[in-house]
Amino acid sequence: MPAILIVEDDPGLLELIAQIMKLEGWDVDTASTGQAAMERIRRRSYDAVVLDLILPDADGVLLHARMRRVRPHLQARTIFMTGFTSQEPVVDYLRSLSVEFLQKPFAAEELVRAVERVARVRSEQAVTAAGSKRS
Repeated sequence: MPAILIVEDDPGLLELIAQIMKLEGWDVDTASTGQAAMERIRRRSYDAVVLDLILPDADGVLLHARMRRVRPHLQARTIFMTGFTSQEPVVDYLRSLSVEFLQKPFAAEELVRAVERVARVRSEQAVTAAGSKRS
């Protein structure tokens, strides 16, 4: 069963996202702060992370950089969530990074499709790595 970490400080949204991903067959862990997220990242490897851009104790972009130092594979497996509008510079910045992001509010289907896309990247990387080892 693939594992996902959901990092969101709004308890209602955190629970909703967790339930959606459980229904999709994911093993779900949650965190409501950057510190809690890092503790979980150090203890366990995840197939995907859904990360709020603004947390009470952390900036999502900086937290993502810290997560990548511990688990480099998370570079391509993180989906950012933001309440910023498409007119704001932070959204342009996320686009420039070529990362997955969702603008709140988003539909459950959008979330599931984004997670499937990052999971597919993971699968493709695993196949490529396996092929490299045989060469």
